[in-house]
Amino acid sequence: MNIFYLDHNPKICAEMHLDKHSSKMLVEYAQLLSTAHRVLDGKAVKRLSKNNRLLTTYDHPTRDHYLYKDISIEKQVPNELIVAQAVVETGWGDSRFANEANNLFGIRTFDRDDNYMLPKTLTNWPGWGVKVFASKCDSVEYYVRIINEVWAYEAFRSLRQRHLNDGVIPDGMELAMTLDSYATDPNYIPLVRSVIKNNIRGVYDL
Repeated sequence: MNIFYLDHNPKICAEMHLDKHSSKMLVEYAQLLSTAHRVLDGKAVKRLSKNNRLLTTYDHPTRDHYLYKDISIEKQVPNELIVAQAVVETGWGDSRFANEANNLFGIRTFDRDDNYMLPKTLTNWPGWGVKVFASKCDSVEYYVRIINEVWAYEAFRSLRQRHLNDGVIPDGMELAMTLDSYATDPNYIPLVRSVIKNNIRGVYDL
């Protein structure tokens, strides 16, 4: 985590930041507060990562998993896959659609009456727009619904169910292989899997 301390006055400090840094600082401070909360109020637990590295994590006895509190395990998408796709779709959170439309997954709408944005290269409605969400949480919820309901992701749902039937936690790396319909970029699946392997596993406890 990187904190850019430019002035003792928080208002002046924020004004001195570049726009790119200002948006990142919100995430950095949230991570610091989350870590402090887990360390101060949680219980230290030693766990092995999927790469067999010994990690110290902090379980909080009263934490509530907001995303899945009303979703059965049969409908859940692995957290590492959600994060990896958001990373790829938003360019690590820098995209205009992520910051102005709260859209973390490149979700389109084909309804002109929806609230939408267009790429800067387009001025007229081309038959679709990038859907605008009230919050980034709404974007995540909508993404999970797409994975669970749209016909193009039937292979994802079938593989997830096979894992569950075998008593295995659905694996993000394997499920990513079924997302060939999610994007037109032929490198999309390798990119998502690379983020999971190199930037998430063994680094974050999701």
